[in-house]
Amino acid sequence: MSNLKWSKDRGKKWRELSASLEAMMAPIDEPLIKRLDLPKNISKDFVVADVACGAGGTTLQIARALSLWPQSSSPQPPSPSSSSSAVASQVMGFDISPELIEEAQLRAAAQKLDISFQVMDVGTQCPAQAPFDRVVSRFGTMFFDDPLKAFKNLHKWLAPSGQFVFAVWGPREENPWVDDINKILAKLIPITPPEPDSPGPFRYADMNRYTELLSHSGFKNINSQKWEGRLAIGGGMSPHEAARFSLSMFSVAQMLAAHTDEVRTQAFEMLSDYYASSLKEDEVVKASASVWLVSGQA
Repeated sequence: MSNLKWSKDRGKKWRELSASLEAMMAPIDEPLIKRLDLPKNISKDFVVADVACGAGGTTLQIARALSLWPQSSSPQPPSPSSSSSAVASQVMGFDISPELIEEAQLRAAAQKLDISFQVMDVGTQCPAQAPFDRVVSRFGTMFFDDPLKAFKNLHKWLAPSGQFVFAVWGPREENPWVDDINKILAKLIPITPPEPDSPGPFRYADMNRYTELLSHSGFKNINSQKWEGRLAIGGGMSPHEAARFSLSMFSVAQMLAAHTDEVRTQAFEMLSDYYASSLKEDEVVKASASVWLVSGQA
């Protein structure tokens, strides 16, 4: 993962979109955390590391799950009277972007969850607190510049008896929330297909390839499970709001930036109309999504 790309402009842009992105991706957290297989009796030394945590959405959900265990098996916000002291040393989030780590710290403080967040290039560095009992990442492992080197490094993060769970996007054709946008833009501007194995959301759509990479990095007992569902674009938006949000996403925004205001206006109008035509009774824009949940051991 490139420091230059994520520590500056991209980190700032992601922070601007973080609330909407986290709301959109929230449905994936529950099955992801379930696959972490958190023990019912957690010792004070048990630590979970969230890799490439971004603005901390998944990290906060893990902290809530731990703070309520074993009374509840689903992540919920703690009550105002609940203590977060047990969470302080048990959940850590790491990301390469100072902007996103600052946002995560603010969100954790606002929710009275004492979580440790650190700026770190997770592809090349190993925290002093390692090894961890659990290592988790929601869509953070698809962007490494040198995947084999990065996963070998992450293997060092995990205790010998520890477990990992990584979420990556399934095939592009099973993720119309992205693919449909590109099809619409292709009517206006040239769309260049990404290079094979280049960093991007669909890098590991081929699960055999991903598990082979993890195996070569030292991980064992690797299993994959597909999650399929519908995501509310931007967390629950009208067609116009959803179109504006979607066209602000990194790859799309970069493609449109090289074109005229007229082209960008056309793209907005076409995507707004498409979203409006897809509305169902819930009155917010949703799209199908497919995710691989991949788990294993050190």
